[in-house]
Amino acid sequence: MTRLSLNDWLKQLNQDKIDLGLDRVRTALERLSLQIDLPPVITVAGTNGKGSTVAAVSALAQAHNLNVGTFTSPHLQRFNERITVNGVMAEDAAIIDAFESIQSVSSDINLSYFEYAVLAALLNFKQHQVDLIVLEVGLGGRLDATNVIDANCCIITTIDLDHMTMLGNDREQIGKEKAGIMRPHTPVVFGSVDCPSSVQNYAKEIDAQLLRIGHDYHLRKQAHGYDLHTPKGQRFDLTETNLKGDWQYYNLAAAIVALEALDIELQAPKVDQALSHVRLNGRLQLIQDKPQVILDVAHNVQSVEMLTEWLQKNPVQGATRAVFSVLQEKQAEQWLSHIDAAIDHWFIAEVKGSERGVSKSDLLTLMAEEVKMVSAFNNLVDAYENALLCSEPEDRVIVFGSFYVLAEIYQHLSK
Repeated sequence: MTRLSLNDWLKQLNQDKIDLGLDRVRTALERLSLQIDLPPVITVAGTNGKGSTVAAVSALAQAHNLNVGTFTSPHLQRFNERITVNGVMAEDAAIIDAFESIQSVSSDINLSYFEYAVLAALLNFKQHQVDLIVLEVGLGGRLDATNVIDANCCIITTIDLDHMTMLGNDREQIGKEKAGIMRPHTPVVFGSVDCPSSVQNYAKEIDAQLLRIGHDYHLRKQAHGYDLHTPKGQRFDLTETNLKGDWQYYNLAAAIVALEALDIELQAPKVDQALSHVRLNGRLQLIQDKPQVILDVAHNVQSVEMLTEWLQKNPVQGATRAVFSVLQEKQAEQWLSHIDAAIDHWFIAEVKGSERGVSKSDLLTLMAEEVKMVSAFNNLVDAYENALLCSEPEDRVIVFGSFYVLAEIYQHLSK
């Protein structure tokens, strides 16, 4: 019998279905015996900064001679990006093998696309006998499929407004959902300054060791980079990183503190080496100069505020054009007018590949009310090419609004 290809497998799994809950994936996990003999696990939740934090944890652990398995989502170009060991993506054949194993024990469960991905990652990590597993939460925390695994240490990067229809109407409710990844008597690193009371209260309730920036560890801006003092009294100069934006230093600091909390002895030269090599596509990623072309996954209030600040602090001599689309649940009406101050001309189109994208007509109506100048196109590739055609060498094109937007542009650029 001919085996399904990875693309065929992915087509038959509903990528737009969001079905939170742990019962299905826990049943499959037990049938696959994946909860047995696990190495230490770090689970990373938060509104923004999860991907950068996972990348930093992985780089730091590898620099200290640990074999690291990472699970992230969503992907930008290939599904395989979600499952890596020491930064190397899983091969199609390995993922297909995992999918077939999962299917063999779950015919009565009806697992989701995301649940298949999490289980496939764990099967891959077991096969490679990794020393450390790093899991990025997909949505929320408490009911996310990654939370089926008891973490030895947790990181919560930031709490802000996103996915409000599923997680709650304010930061306190959202914080409580994300705090669900904590486990009793284990460390949890909170990676931004403003920690909601719901997170602090839940940590106290279950006797988790909450490590807060500005309280238990300290990050101070210096002339070049930042100075980190950890809870165990270590000091690191965070100066060399490929990740743009001051907020990335908070993610790097959280990664260091989490590894220290697991009693991994970090050495300053190896930390410097690791952080100087951290790379992550789609985070203020410069892919072309003259004109500049920058790709960024900013897609909610907090991340767009950060992107706006960076654009204003790093002006170009010419104009800034945006290639943009967004998903329906991202409440773009709340932040479009804010970032419009940094954008001279918007080039918009409906995203492909998701039922949740805002339609071209609705997007045009929304943009017309919120921004100064907008042009609409039938697809994002046309929007991108026209933005480039209008640009002079001293101009800038910023592509953002959704992982789907970047995925479409990456696919176009790879041809």
